[in-house]
Amino acid sequence: MKERAGAEDVTAAAAWLLPFLALDAVLFFWMPPTDAQREAADPLVQLVSAWGPPWLYLPVALAVGLAWATRYRRRPSAAAFRRAGLAALAGAVVALALAVGASIALGSTLPGFVPPEEGAAPGVTLGLAAGAIEETVFRLGVLALSYLACRRRLGVLASTAIASGLTAVAFALAHELGPAGGQWELGPLTTRLLVPGLLMSVVFLRVSPAFLVTAHLTAHLALPLLFE
Repeated sequence: MKERAGAEDVTAAAAWLLPFLALDAVLFFWMPPTDAQREAADPLVQLVSAWGPPWLYLPVALAVGLAWATRYRRRPSAAAFRRAGLAALAGAVVALALAVGASIALGSTLPGFVPPEEGAAPGVTLGLAAGAIEETVFRLGVLALSYLACRRRLGVLASTAIASGLTAVAFALAHELGPAGGQWELGPLTTRLLVPGLLMSVVFLRVSPAFLVTAHLTAHLALPLLFE
């Protein structure tokens, strides 16, 4: 069975996190979030904001992205970067198409089971910040590291199942942390567990890390513009 998320592919995907971080840095300067947007932001963004300004995550995410991008003395091959580039482009196109299609089918209101921070209330700046924090902590952190650790002893499917399950639980529970978490509402909790937690982790490992990173971050750019 072909490996889809070896260290080389994760390293190449981490490079695609960097331009989104640069864009969000510009947005924090050009479109600084209001107090109302901060109150409506993703629980993880509010957790970061409790420690300092919401852009505080940027240097940490940058360090993680650069750490993956420079982890090995032998950089990923040109073929790996080309493969990641094509996957990244496909991820952005697919995410944009799904977001537009959903807005046509559903109108401007998201279904009730979708967490409210996915809409326009947090604004584009904090919406993108949420996606970048999630990719940094959970996909390039918990998921990639646990998967690569499992692969030392286990096969691809077992490693995928363990790493994806661990990431899904961590993702869902992290959104219940204060100051904005702790609601334990079944709809949003289940959605976070199954979609960004489990499904997107499987896509990262079995389709392409770069595809998932850019798809997720493109969605966080598009959804605030398309939904209330």
